[in-house]
Formats: sequence, C-alpha cells, structure tokens
Amino acid sequence: MKEKELESINSNKIIDGDKINDQLDDNSKDAFFLDDKQLCSKALYVFLKEYNETIEYFLTIIGMAAKMDEIRTAAAKALSDYNNEKEELCTELENNSAMNRIRKYEIIQMNQLVNSTVNNFLSYLSDVIQLAIRENPEILKSQEAIKIEEILSFRSYNEILDYIIDKKLTDLSYQGIDKIQEYISNRLGIREFCTSEQKKILKITIESRNIISHNRGIINDIFLSRTNSHERFKFQKGEKLNLILDDFEFLALNCLNVTFSIDQMICEKFRIKRKKFSTWSDSQSKHDGVVLSAQ
Repeated sequence: MKEKELESINSNKIIDGDKINDQLDDNSKDAFFLDDKQLCSKALYVFLKEYNETIEYFLTIIGMAAKMDEIRTAAAKALSDYNNEKEELCTELENNSAMNRIRKYEIIQMNQLVNSTVNNFLSYLSDVIQLAIRENPEILKSQEAIKIEEILSFRSYNEILDYIIDKKLTDLSYQGIDKIQEYISNRLGIREFCTSEQKKILKITIESRNIISHNRGIINDIFLSRTNSHERFKFQKGEKLNLILDDFEFLALNCLNVTFSIDQMICEKFRIKRKKFSTWSDSQSKHDGVVLSAQ
C-alpha cells in the first residue's frame, strides 16, 4: 500500500490529540478553550466549569477517535509489505475509520451540546438572580402565589428561592428570550444585556434546545415564529434541525459572550463579588453546585 494512501485516511481529522490548538481557528478556540483569567461571579464560575467539562468530554471523544485511526494506519503501514490485498486494506480502513463513525452521528452530538449549553445557561440565570436577591430581597416581591404545602416542603429560605426562580425561568424559557429579558429588566433593572444581533442568535440557541427536547428536532411554526431570519441559517418547516460543529461553535460563543455581559452588569449593579475563574477554581469547595454559599 502506498504511504500517501494510508496518510490520506487521517488527513481530514477534526482534532488530533495533542495538536488540538493547531486544528482549530480563533473562533473555535474562543468557544472551546476558556480564559482562566475571566472575571466572574460564583454563579458564572459554576456555569463555565460545567460548560468546560462538557466541551472537554466532547474533545476527548474526538481525540480518542483520531488516535485510534492513527494507530490503525501505523499498523497498516507495517503490514503493507506483507499483504497482497493493498487496495482492499486501504478501502476497509477508510470505510471503518473511527472519525467517519464520529461524523455519522455529528448532528446527535451537536444536539446534546446545544441542550447542555442552554440548560446550563438557564441555571446560570437562576443562580445569578439569587445572588442579586441576597443583596436586595425586594427583587423577589411579586403577585405570584405559592401554596403553603409547597413552602412547608422546603428546609431553608434559599431552597424557596431556588424553587421560585427555577420555576419562573423554566416557564419563561419556553416563551422565548424576549420574556426572559423582560423578567430580568423588571426584576433587576437590567434593560439590555445584549445587542440585537446577539439576541437574535440567542433566540436560535434556546429555541433549538426547545425543539430538540420537545419535537425531536422537527422544525414547526412556533420555532419559525421565534427565530428571526439569519443569514447563517435556513430553516424550513417540517425539516429536521441539522446543526453541525461550526454551528455549535457559533451559537456557543454568542451564548458565552451574552453570559459574560449579564454577569458584569448584575455584579456591578448589586456589588456582587467577582474573581478570576482560576481563583474560584483554586478555592472551590467540594460542593460546587451550592452557588449561594458564602464566599
């Protein structure tokens, strides 16, 4: 078998083990590799830690698949001098490469990444709103009722806050980003936390998660009515949402930038402590999920 034929099998790898940085463009690096000097609240730290672990898991799978193909190619090269069926061997390696199998399920992987990112984003909003309420309890006042038996089921004031805010944001997430922005504006006095372009992209991100979770990714009228036309995406009713890696990078980077903006605005207004990500990481407790613990 010719050496160039064997090398071509691995020439289209997405990520190559230790050479990940060299394989990604600047936007990919921004979406996949976070700056540990990023200033953040404890709520943002938990969001970024969760996001980082999700991306790290994905990159690990890609890296392992690429390494498997490298090993198989090296083995094929060593055996090629003793194998008369060179063409068949080359074809078999190409058809059964680990990276080809990864690509076959790319859309499923992207759906999982979108779901995880949006759920993480909504959890962040709940957490940072709780931090603001601790500084200004008046924020929580509303006309909404909560049943006595529900109150009695909680063990602490913080658990009640968790329940009320999580329930509200979950309801709002299915009504779209406009309602989320309206809630943050009315409760926290943060009028605009993103540009119109960022908002348009965030709508696509959240609605993609909604339709993946509740309609098997089949685009319907609700999805189309909430996602304004964008030059990057051409959605058609009745078709399945087909997001690829480049699309996820685009959506995720926008989500990160919006989250950074929200965190800065809320922390500055309510004087919430922010630290570098690396500082939070060095001082983290064993229970990262307890966002509102005293720090």
